[in-house]
Amino acid sequence: YCRVLEDVARNLPRGWRQALRQFNLLLCQKETTKNSLVSEDYLEDLEHPASFFRVEFKKKDLHEKVGFDVILRSDYLEVEKVHEGSVAEWNALKPLKALQRRDRLIEVNRIIGNSSKMVEELKHSATVRLLVIRVSEQDRRELDRKTAEKDLQKALALPGPRNLLAGIPEPGNSKVVTLHARNVEQFLAIQPITVLMVYAHWCADSQAFAP
Repeated sequence: YCRVLEDVARNLPRGWRQALRQFNLLLCQKETTKNSLVSEDYLEDLEHPASFFRVEFKKKDLHEKVGFDVILRSDYLEVEKVHEGSVAEWNALKPLKALQRRDRLIEVNRIIGNSSKMVEELKHSATVRLLVIRVSEQDRRELDRKTAEKDLQKALALPGPRNLLAGIPEPGNSKVVTLHARNVEQFLAIQPITVLMVYAHWCADSQAFAP
């Protein structure tokens, strides 16, 4: 029955697939633990070969931070930033296997397929054993490009100040975007090479002082 659930999940849209696999985890936890990973969503957006390796370290106490931030994905954790903490000693001793940004954690202390449970295990375990996927440099660049594009779209979607005029109309295929006080800093941080065309609109008070 658990195998059937997994086969059905493969043919569903992504959101439904993730939900069914989470249900599968709850219903078939014992079988899942014995067998292979519940899903392989951690490989879906990769076009080039990736490498697998183990990371193991111990906290000085249960309150010590692991030393890296993660983003929760469907069946894995993505390392967002590495800083000081328990993993620092491992990184110093094993530079070729040092945890770094964009690494994917697909197993935490034998917990697989459930990113929420993985995070809880990182928080509450003194000894941490990870199975890590390191994406290729080509995929890393492509993922960074996609992330930057999403961040740009979020910045451009920010509403402008009240009474902001639309400016000069642009053709449908134009690359020109509208920047304003609420999004210009975010946009320039992501897209540092930008040609700006500035349009000034005087309010009534300013026009009264015009020569």
